[in-house]
Amino acid sequence: MRVTLKLPQTERKRQDRFVRRAEKRVCPTKLTQHRGPIHPHWRVPASADEARRIKHLSRRQDQANSPSNSRPLGGCRMQRLQEDLMKFSKYAVFVMALIIGFSTSVVDASPEPFAINDLQQAPYPDKPTQADVSFFIDDISDIDLNSGSYKIVGQMVVEWRDPRLAFAPDPDYPDRPRNLNADAASELLKKIWEPVFEISNERGERKTGVVSLNVWPDGRIRYYEKFDSFPNFQSNLAFYPYGTVDLNLVMTGFLQDRGELIYNLKVFEFQDRNRPEDFIHGHWKFISMEATERPAKRSDDRSAEYSQIHFKVKLNHEWIESGALTIFRSIVCDIYCCICFALARSRQGSVLRLTKTWGYADPHFDHGRTKIFAS
Repeated sequence: MRVTLKLPQTERKRQDRFVRRAEKRVCPTKLTQHRGPIHPHWRVPASADEARRIKHLSRRQDQANSPSNSRPLGGCRMQRLQEDLMKFSKYAVFVMALIIGFSTSVVDASPEPFAINDLQQAPYPDKPTQADVSFFIDDISDIDLNSGSYKIVGQMVVEWRDPRLAFAPDPDYPDRPRNLNADAASELLKKIWEPVFEISNERGERKTGVVSLNVWPDGRIRYYEKFDSFPNFQSNLAFYPYGTVDLNLVMTGFLQDRGELIYNLKVFEFQDRNRPEDFIHGHWKFISMEATERPAKRSDDRSAEYSQIHFKVKLNHEWIESGALTIFRSIVCDIYCCICFALARSRQGSVLRLTKTWGYADPHFDHGRTKIFAS
């Protein structure tokens, strides 16, 4: 009778694991080692010549003891690399020397930098640039007789021509300019020549509002600026409230002399030439306006002359509608009071004479009245 021992489950798993490990350790095919040329065990050299051409490698121990014979083995490989780098560095230095020498010769042979194409130089080196000026008055206010200043808001337009900025126009719109806003205009004006002007008789510095720049295909440039300023003025008010004031505004180009820039007055007027009083605040009446271009000299340099435009607006003080009306009313009131007082004195004298005649000096004085009637 056969008795079968039933092992527990854990023991069966352990024996199965041992069996699997033993199967893994068993090599299904034993490969034989071959001495000689290195080749896969599944390929046999086709011929003896091919076997001779195959490179044989020596063992690691033999490579350490074998002398160097210029072959890339061991430490010689690094030496060979260093030699190649040295040769390459020599060629690189030679090429760099050629490049530097060529560039130096080109720079020496080239003209002075920015001698011709410098846009910050004047457009016409042999003659002054003509700049047309148009000045439009928007507002005149805050005329202060004590400080001798006033506030003006205006629009200044300066036009000139620079052939270096000419460009090919659009075939469909040949006369259309390139319009630049304030930021783009500021960037372009930093790179090109421009007429720089200032207001010589102002207090402080003018405040610039809207700025724009237009460039036409033929190189014509139009600069637009809206500003407000507080210039000084001259007046003749010795017989105030009668008198006139001359509101002056002096535009000067002190950075460019007359050999480089000349201003030409084109337009000087109010926004509405037919109604200038609408742009003048206060009790002032418009009389006339004029502008002239004349040379001027700087206080620190009397040898050079600069282009300058004098704008002048002449105003008359309207005394009837101003504070003089108050003085006139006070004078009339004083005269009226004097007349009334004189009439009152004359009437009082008549009453006194009548009282002496009839005794009516005091209505409560009965004795006088009795005496008069008794007599």
